[in-house]
This record gives sequence, C-alpha cells and structure tokens, in this order.
Amino acid sequence: MALGTPVSLGTATANSSPDATLAGVSCGAGDLIVVAVAVTGTNDEAEVIFPTSATLGSEVMLGGVVCSYAGNGTSLWYLVAASAHASDDLVVSCSEAPTAFAFAASKVTGAGASPYDKSAGASGVSTTPSCGATGTLSQADEVVFGAIGTKGPAADSAGTWTGVTAVARAGVGSGTNAATIALGYAVVSSTASVTPAKSSITSRAWAGVVASFKEAAAAPAVQLQSRSLRAASVAARSSSSWQGR
Repeated sequence: MALGTPVSLGTATANSSPDATLAGVSCGAGDLIVVAVAVTGTNDEAEVIFPTSATLGSEVMLGGVVCSYAGNGTSLWYLVAASAHASDDLVVSCSEAPTAFAFAASKVTGAGASPYDKSAGASGVSTTPSCGATGTLSQADEVVFGAIGTKGPAADSAGTWTGVTAVARAGVGSGTNAATIALGYAVVSSTASVTPAKSSITSRAWAGVVASFKEAAAAPAVQLQSRSLRAASVAARSSSSWQGR
C-alpha cells in the first residue's frame, strides 16, 4: 500500500497546566499518527501521550527523538492505530505543569505495522533551526516528519521550511514564557538523507527532531488461472498425446 499524503489532525496548547487535549481525532485502522510536542519550563519534556480509547492504539515514544535546550524541549511521538475510530481525544500530559506547551498531530495512510526507521535531533539559539539529518534511509519509500519547538509565542515569525512541507503550527504564552511547535513532512522515494530545517524565524532557543517511517511492504503478486483456461490446456495436451500414438 503506497503512502498517502499526511494531513493535520489539529493542535492543542496549555499554559501552566500539565495536560492538553485535542478532541475529535478520527483515523482508519493502520493509520500512522505522529504528534510533535514543544514544552517550555523546568520540566521540558512531555512524559505521556495517550488516546482516551484503547482502540485507537498503544502509544510509543521514539527513543532518542527528544531534544532539549535552554528550557525548551521538543519530542516526537507516534502510534499505529489498532482500528478505525470516528472521534476520540488525544491527550498530551506532563508529569508537572510546565510554563507552556503546545502540540501538533498528523496522520498518514500506508505505513507499515512497525514503521519507525531513523531519527535525529539538534538544538541552538538562532533564526535558522534544524531537526538534524536522518542519515541514509533503510528503504526508498518512507515518510519523514520534522518538528521544531521554540521558546517563544505563536506571534513570532514562523519562517520557511526546507526539506519538508508544513503540516501545522501552534503556540501559547508570551515572551520567553511561551512554547511554539511547528510540524512538517516529506514523502520520499529514495534513501537519501533528509534534513528538515527553517529559515527566518524570530531568534529564539529552539530544539528540533526528525524521524522517518517506512511504507508498508507490498503484498506479493498472485497469478490465478481460470478453470476454462486450465481445461483447454488439459484438452490440448490430451489431443496431442493421442495423435502421436
């Protein structure tokens, strides 16, 4: 099954609260759901992400795809939906209430049951944040997600993505007591390394993460022969055998 085009599921934010909820999430069985989270505060990593309905799938945090810098943390999560679901709440929860946090979610069809492939992260203070490079991908057909979290409000300059197409952006708070998340994607057809990055944002402390996910393996081709063709073939062989006697 070929990878589809990722679509936004929406965004949610929280200010001085440990939880943020995105309501009305819908998905199909086997859909890959990716959630990018930016957190500002002493507790700069989101600890838990889960749907309220167990039928939506089990949550998985990507090992190594968490990057924090100067009180700003960015993390990327994914889950493969266990079944179709018409409407559910997607909740991001921190173990403590941070100063501010925001998340953006996306879904895509056609990913494998165990899709995670490569990941990387980067951080700094500048107008040109980067997610780091995936390195060579394991296969040609993959979807790559890049997320950049900044220690600043949504009113900051969003800048321009390179390497990926924008999916969603959201922020909350003011000054440096704020968090903004930006999520982008690329559906690729080669194993070349991908480096999502931005230019011309408001200069802020930032942290970026990137992860790639593999397309589901194609089902093997099965050749079927109709009964009439098989019968004709048998009759031809029988006739040939009789005539040669």
